[in-house]
Amino acid sequence: MGDEKAQIAALNALSTLLSRNTPLITLFGRSHAPTAQTAYTLSRSRSPQVRLAACHILTSLLCHTTPRGLKGDAVLDPPGMLELAVLSTLQGLVEDGEDPEVRSGACWCLSTLVMDSPPRASHASQSGLLLTLCTLLRSFPSIGSTPEALDELYEESPSLLSLRESSMTCLASLTLPSVSLRTSLAALQPPVLPIIHSSLSHPSPGVRHAALQVIRALSRSVEVLRSSLVDEGVVKGVLGLVMRGGGVEEGEGLEGFGLEEEREEGQEQTDDVEAEGGDETMDDDALASANSSMTVKGVDTDKGTGKVKEDMPGEAVKGDRRVLLAALAALCNFSADFSPVQELLPEEHALPLLVQYATQPSDALLRLNGIWVLKNLVYRADWALKSQVMGLVGWSRFIELCRDPDLGVREQALSMVRNLAAGRETDVVQTVRAIGAEELVALVEEAMGTGNDDVQMNALFVLVNTLPELYRSRCMLHQSPAFLSALLLSLSSPSQTLRVAAIRAVHAFLQLSVGKQELREAGIERRVREMDGKPKLGGRRSSGLPALGEFGVAGEVEGSLEVRETVRKVVDFFEAA
Repeated sequence: MGDEKAQIAALNALSTLLSRNTPLITLFGRSHAPTAQTAYTLSRSRSPQVRLAACHILTSLLCHTTPRGLKGDAVLDPPGMLELAVLSTLQGLVEDGEDPEVRSGACWCLSTLVMDSPPRASHASQSGLLLTLCTLLRSFPSIGSTPEALDELYEESPSLLSLRESSMTCLASLTLPSVSLRTSLAALQPPVLPIIHSSLSHPSPGVRHAALQVIRALSRSVEVLRSSLVDEGVVKGVLGLVMRGGGVEEGEGLEGFGLEEEREEGQEQTDDVEAEGGDETMDDDALASANSSMTVKGVDTDKGTGKVKEDMPGEAVKGDRRVLLAALAALCNFSADFSPVQELLPEEHALPLLVQYATQPSDALLRLNGIWVLKNLVYRADWALKSQVMGLVGWSRFIELCRDPDLGVREQALSMVRNLAAGRETDVVQTVRAIGAEELVALVEEAMGTGNDDVQMNALFVLVNTLPELYRSRCMLHQSPAFLSALLLSLSSPSQTLRVAAIRAVHAFLQLSVGKQELREAGIERRVREMDGKPKLGGRRSSGLPALGEFGVAGEVEGSLEVRETVRKVVDFFEAA
């Protein structure tokens, strides 16, 4: 086995190599099984440093070979023996370790292992990891609200800073995929949310980022958002970071984020009805790729006009791009229609800055996160708020976002059109008139040509929401061969959400009594009947269309109940005289 330091160095080198070279992991697992077995043996070493280094290698192998992610309907298998062994070893290092660097490394490794894996997260929590992490957070020196107390935080050792950051990051990864764990964390006594909340003002960007990740995870649960997060006053803390570009001004304590004011005045729990689709979350991949920092200019608003003041005198606020993106992600979850954010953002004159982020030409991630917040903000909002937001964005600039070269930004911009044109008929009319019926049809056609499921899905829902008004303007989208071809492909997509949007679009056409012949000639009636399990014998087939079974799920009766119910309505329309 050799010298302990040599073992640690070799294991760390191999772990780094594997973590930065995904194809190598496959080769390593296939051709170097004895080395993997050695890593497993060393994970049971008496030395904590050796155990940790070995677990890093095993974690890389496990996370590559096991399906990950929260999307889709697949049921993940329970953890295997190797996973249980690694989880147990890492939890032991966090619970019993005396070296803060080892404990921090174990938290980072656990965070990677349980991220987006409900079975692993559930097992780790049942083994006590949730309580262990919360106990660890309570052991840290408190973050005071005075400038003197914050000055002390600047003197914290790197090992303590790393442990603060890694423990909260691990807590976020643990609770993100599980509603029950998020509820348990919010209800834990003594509470840990105040510790997370106060960490938003820590001088270390890494600590602020980790705290935001926990808040973002908790805000995925509507119940937790409506009670614990609102009652604790976290919304203003997150908004403060957004207004400062992710940074903290030196010399300001928690009162710089309005936290002291929140605690004194309190905040009543809302009694509004829970919103459907109110839990809109940011893309994990987008956040993970935002690792660079930046310095943002001091930003303030004119209290009279709400416009951003530029070229302000005074010191610039040192911000961090990664923290800003995480703060926007959390703010996105707060922007549900029952949340106080819909009133808070205009009151705090934050809308101009959010628009500035959403239209940032040089930063696609910032545009993505900014437009996502605005999209959620106008969901089920009254037209006064919608009009205020769009007045700041500008309709012409917004149309450019709907054509953004970054498909993620385009997806969210189209989703915002969908929210603007949702609800009252007057909202639909004003949205279509503001964009222009022909322009809106062009946007839908262009989106359907991207081949991106999410962009196409939002474009189809825009069509569903606006179709009656579009046809009053005599826009004959059902006569576009390119659109009909893309619609047919969408009906056979592996993505259930895209199939839902596609069948609802077909239903919307038929409800207006337009396009039946064109839909039939494009092969859409034939595809719908196939989805219903009732193919039409002798039906016409237009030239150039793929045969049945060439679309992935074509040839199978639709399995989604939501899609199937609309399919039956569409079949009835086609059969009607």
